[in-house]
Amino acid sequence: MTIGQTLRVIRRLFAVNIANTLAYRAEFFIYMFGSIITPIMALMIWRATLTSGASLPVDTRYLTTYFVLSSLAALVTSAWHQMWLPSMIRDGKLSIWLVRPGSVFFEIVANNLAEKAIKFLFLAPMVGIFWWFYRDDVVVKASVLRWIGFTACLLFGALFYFSLQALIGTVGFWWQDARAVDWFAGMVQAILLGGIVPLVLFPDWAQGFVNAQPYRYRFAFALDVLLRDMSRQELVTGFILQAGYAMGFAMLARWCWLRGLRSYSAVGG
Repeated sequence: MTIGQTLRVIRRLFAVNIANTLAYRAEFFIYMFGSIITPIMALMIWRATLTSGASLPVDTRYLTTYFVLSSLAALVTSAWHQMWLPSMIRDGKLSIWLVRPGSVFFEIVANNLAEKAIKFLFLAPMVGIFWWFYRDDVVVKASVLRWIGFTACLLFGALFYFSLQALIGTVGFWWQDARAVDWFAGMVQAILLGGIVPLVLFPDWAQGFVNAQPYRYRFAFALDVLLRDMSRQELVTGFILQAGYAMGFAMLARWCWLRGLRSYSAVGG
């Protein structure tokens, strides 16, 4: 298929997924309400920690701005197909796409974009209320260049996480039940993502690992680019690592997917 044909297919699938998503408006509202509770609770804990006299490498304004922006950054870079790709493989639903001219990833991309669009409509007012309560401590004094870097990092973060989810999803070709892998990946991500504990708060002895591990480059690095005064070396190293993770996981996911398809045999219908 040409690029134009691919985009037309994705556009049509996007419209279908928008319609399907709108059928579950209440569910999405509850889901997005639950998703913003995490940064709110984390911010309250860290603000209380500072108030109690704890010595942290960042101040209240940094933490408040970080958690308000992380709500939106997490949505932009989110993906969820690692949960249902193994199910499609196991149940035989992948076979439907194998006899079509397009790839199942057209549907995955369209679903990802459609759900994000609807989720943003629910999340944006919630983030606005979140910001209003802490507006005096939300400070972003960044140049246009930083905003450009922040946006570029979010896009690379979305590509990285999408590729990582696809890679984990390919486990379904070889394991009948991949839920343990999904659970383990979620546990590691909860610790290393930066959504509850900003990575800058990890102890000094762990900073080398924390700054190099891939989960930082979903959205924490983008927030660092916008909010922290990083050296040129830190920025260059971070950009190289993020681009490397995004491209590396994309190529590895493609390789595993093609290899898995060669041995694929469905048991469902």
